[in-house]
Amino acid sequence: MIKALEGIDIKCIILTDGRFSPIINNNPNIIVKNVSHPEVIQYIKNAKFGVLPLIENNGRGALNSQAHGITVAAEFVSCNLPFITSRNMGVDEYLVDNVFGVTYNVNDVDDLKKKIIYFLDQNIQSEYKEKIMNFYENKPNYFSPEHFVEILEHEFSLS
Repeated sequence: MIKALEGIDIKCIILTDGRFSPIINNNPNIIVKNVSHPEVIQYIKNAKFGVLPLIENNGRGALNSQAHGITVAAEFVSCNLPFITSRNMGVDEYLVDNVFGVTYNVNDVDDLKKKIIYFLDQNIQSEYKEKIMNFYENKPNYFSPEHFVEILEHEFSLS
């Protein structure tokens, strides 16, 4: 993520819970901050968009990343904010025709950089906020706990 931000004029806060290796950062425009989960929503409310750079989590696979990512994605969309997420890590399945954001190829710094630059455009930010609000007019429970219970019930009924 930090490599993708090189050369982009952006002030950025990278949130972490501190469980993994410290993030090395020499860019004065990037602040790395350890925060508790309750604090995350306050930062999201002040963001223009989010980046969920999901990777396999300590060998526990994409499902662990997916569970974490869905929680954060739901927090972003509850604030009508689009997000960029790693492709094929589970969360991209919920983007619904790019209503909530876009994906990038995992570990592809150039692809992530292009997507960040794309979302720096205020018109793009406004367009996505409007798409998210319009989507929720028709599907108010999407990304809610009830929505995921419905998905699980449907999955189990098929097995």
